[in-house]
Amino acid sequence: MKIHERVLITGAAGLLGRYFSAHLLGHCSLATHSHASLDITDAKAVEAICSRDRPNLIINCAVVGVDASERESARSHAVNVTGPRNLAASADAIGADLVHFSSNYVFAGDRLDEKPYTIADRPQPINQYGKSKLAGEIAVSDLCTRSFIIRSSWIFGQGKGGFVNETRRRLLAKEPMEAVTNVRANTTFATDLVLQALEVIRQGTYGTYHLVNTGVCSYYDIAIEVARLLRLSQAERERLVGNSRESVASWIAPRPSYTPMRCITSEELGFAQLRHWTDALAHYLHEDNGTEY
Repeated sequence: MKIHERVLITGAAGLLGRYFSAHLLGHCSLATHSHASLDITDAKAVEAICSRDRPNLIINCAVVGVDASERESARSHAVNVTGPRNLAASADAIGADLVHFSSNYVFAGDRLDEKPYTIADRPQPINQYGKSKLAGEIAVSDLCTRSFIIRSSWIFGQGKGGFVNETRRRLLAKEPMEAVTNVRANTTFATDLVLQALEVIRQGTYGTYHLVNTGVCSYYDIAIEVARLLRLSQAERERLVGNSRESVASWIAPRPSYTPMRCITSEELGFAQLRHWTDALAHYLHEDNGTEY
């Protein structure tokens, strides 16, 4: 099992960065950087920090998201591709392990057999975000052999707007909402993702992993489950949560229709699957989100 004494986290102000920081605090020498303290698109700045701090492990959580990538393709490429390339080059130079997060959106989502995607499937992204995440993966794997590429999907947790938190807010306020039924994937609780990622890192087998909570869901499924967990009656659920198609969503970037994932690498190494998404959502809403019922 690998033990990392010095850990550097980039994108530390984001959702995953905060969760990693919370879980690692007190267990290692931890350096956390937001964009303000380290611009990963600046190769010289990355090299200087890594040469000074000599981390054993670099965890890259910096990202430009889905719709922002569609609006700002140059910034998306800089953060999602150039940044990981810079981190990979510096990690390789100092002999550090590198964890890089990617996405289910590297896949086209158009398969007809409705089987989950594995690392044996060919990526074919349909939006700028997916293209940039795939290019970032390639840059990392080309430059740093000591890398873990972790693809996840629809991550939720504290400190991020996101669909789960916005749905909870609107339902508690009794605001009607629409939720898309024809886009399906896995949703993933940040705590579960971070804990499993740390186990993967400790085990030390480099490669590409798909880490998601089990079970396939649509945005509508998530909204209905949030409503149920908030103990809204069936009549309230039906009144407040409408079902719609992707074509009427306010998204800028197109979403792949069906991108559940399965982790062959984890299965081969004997890792247990992450719990079902409904169990993870209940844990989050009832315990981690400070709500008592």
